Amino acid sequence: MVTGFIFTSCGSSGGRDGNNNGSDNKNYKSYTINLQPDTTYYWKIVADDGKGGVTESDTYSFTTK
Repeated sequence: MVTGFIFTSCGSSGGRDGNNNGSDNKNYKSYTINLQPDTTYYWKIVADDGKGGVTESDTYSFTTK
């Protein structure tokens, strides 16, 4: 059974303190959600460079049991 999913994103606007000391010059964000059984979830990545450049991945899906 799947009870959660973690989404992680990163950017290049500087490092941060904590578990990642920023030595790779990226910001990391994690999101945890509770998933419902017998449900199809869809996701895609949208990258925005903050200077007008935006690109999107294909849309992906998975179904919980």
